[in-house]
Amino acid sequence: MRALKSYDKVAHEDLLKTEPRTRCRAFFNSNAVCEDVNNNLSKSFNKTTKKSRKMPIMDMLEHIRRQTMQRVLKRYEKASKCHSKFAPRIMKLY
Repeated sequence: MRALKSYDKVAHEDLLKTEPRTRCRAFFNSNAVCEDVNNNLSKSFNKTTKKSRKMPIMDMLEHIRRQTMQRVLKRYEKASKCHSKFAPRIMKLY
């Protein structure tokens, strides 16, 4: 916040008008709330690589690479159909 204040005082004041403790990293607690450090991305990756882990190393890496490329292509095709600034789900909310 000090760095922001020295860079742009008006932006600093605007941020202080909102509740900084709910959205500013400077106020976040650095202690872990639970011992399990997982997220949906790692769970999803681990699930998709389960079959690959039984393969020899080079085959495993090639299998994971192909899966990743297919996933990227699928998301690219889906994104190319979107012609607005925001995703369709966000546009519905908006």
